[in-house]
Amino acid sequence: MNLSGLTAQDRKLIYKKEESNLKRACTYLLKTHGGFSLPLPGGMGAVNGSPDRICFYEGRAVSVEFKVADRKLSRTQEEMKANIEATGNVYAVVRCEADFAAAMGLPVRMLF
Repeated sequence: MNLSGLTAQDRKLIYKKEESNLKRACTYLLKTHGGFSLPLPGGMGAVNGSPDRICFYEGRAVSVEFKVADRKLSRTQEEMKANIEATGNVYAVVRCEADFAAAMGLPVRMLF
């Protein structure tokens, strides 16, 4: 998708919509395999840099940050990632459903 002719505000809205769609798809995928996800609230009262969700599957908890296209983690997100990983837990940056399935250890079904 070529976004070069759009304003910064238009690009932000497109990225937000794509990220929301990715979150929905991954939440559905996790539920179909018996998992559960806990969204972490943003905005006032939230901890800066917190991941988007904590996902639970087969005795594991994975901190998941959803990012689309070439978007990068912010400085506070990088710090949060380092803190979570320093405790021996998993922090996954997910850009597509396949990334999510791999991070969660979900079984992959071959269609063909």
